[in-house]
Amino acid sequence: MTALIMRNIKLYFDSKSKVFFSLLGALISFILYIIFLSKNMQDSWSNISEVVELLDNWIVGGTLAITAITTTFHAASMIARDRESDSMKDFVLTDLSFIKIQLSYLISSAVIGFIMQVFMYVIMYLYFKFQDSVVIRFTPELILIAFISAFTWAVIAQFIVSWIPSTEAQSKINGIIGAAAGFFAGVYLPIGFLPSFAQTIMKYTPASYGAALYRQLLTKDSLNQAFEKLPAHAMETFKENMGISIKLNQLTTVKQEYLILILFVLLFVVLYSLCVRKFKKILIG
Repeated sequence: MTALIMRNIKLYFDSKSKVFFSLLGALISFILYIIFLSKNMQDSWSNISEVVELLDNWIVGGTLAITAITTTFHAASMIARDRESDSMKDFVLTDLSFIKIQLSYLISSAVIGFIMQVFMYVIMYLYFKFQDSVVIRFTPELILIAFISAFTWAVIAQFIVSWIPSTEAQSKINGIIGAAAGFFAGVYLPIGFLPSFAQTIMKYTPASYGAALYRQLLTKDSLNQAFEKLPAHAMETFKENMGISIKLNQLTTVKQEYLILILFVLLFVVLYSLCVRKFKKILIG
């Protein structure tokens, strides 16, 4: 199984176009922020001190969440390719069971999603350090969030991709996912500025909670400094509007966001388990 995992990872990184297009959604959100959004957002929150540092950390959190989504889906597209080329049938002839073969795709997708989040973090860290003199904080918990985000979306991608009949259809799905990820992560437009029905939809997806986890960690220090002399409700309003916490009955905590992501993982693991016989028939006949 290890050999198959390494093979999947190698094939992903050997394709420069795959790597680029898997990062395209995250790069677009980052570039849009730099060119268009940052100035408007800074003007909107000009009454807040440390607003540049706060918003830079905010966009990093959202962009890392997008990276976890798009890269795992592109990595999981190996399933559709191997099915179309009949490689899946060849794997079954080895001593690996169907479940182990599927686990190899899952693990390789999660590893790729994790590596690409680290890569995007380095890019954004260097840019904001030299451009805005803002140092994006690094803590061990950032690694934990990257791992959980990658694994969550690898499980979801595995379930969805297993239904897709061809690489052509998979390519179209990846395009849709790349475009939609920025909206669901609340980057193109923060969740608090969307209509109520759109906010409700976002609250039923793991993207919002993955982005919120990153943002709570990254903006913690700058939030405390920015709102030190303002009423407590001002910080809560900002966190709700900007998707730093998600408003359910009350604003979500870090522990609740971890729990929600784990519940999404369990949900899709159960769904996959219920459909495993169907997937085996689809993928290998």
